[in-house]
Amino acid sequence: MVDVDDLVKLFTDEKEPINFLAWYIAEPDHTLHKNGFYNGELRKIIHQLDELFGYLVARLQDSGLENLVNVILTADHGHAEIQGAKNVMCLREYIVDEGYQLGDHMIYPESEELARELHHNLSTAAKAMGFKVNIFLKE
Repeated sequence: MVDVDDLVKLFTDEKEPINFLAWYIAEPDHTLHKNGFYNGELRKIIHQLDELFGYLVARLQDSGLENLVNVILTADHGHAEIQGAKNVMCLREYIVDEGYQLGDHMIYPESEELARELHHNLSTAAKAMGFKVNIFLKE
């Protein structure tokens, strides 16, 4: 909880108090990537986060900051459990074998025409498989 105490000190510094702070917490993302949903580790980390944020709220109240500081929780992505092979789409079954590069989260086609073809093929396949996803085409 040392981080919380340090954060509150930054807001209450008599000489140079801050007015904005971005605080990164790697959880529960790290735990979910490593352990998934069901081995008990996620429940432990959620409990720890609950204690951490409870302590943050208490410290803000104790310091008279509860009505002066906005706390915004955000994440870069969510997690979902894949239940069975029927919920997996093998991209290579729906797209051509050349003319693009695969990244972690995107496909980088070498032409606009290929981009539209890939978008159409993947959107059609996702719909046919009953996936509740949106396939986006970056213009």
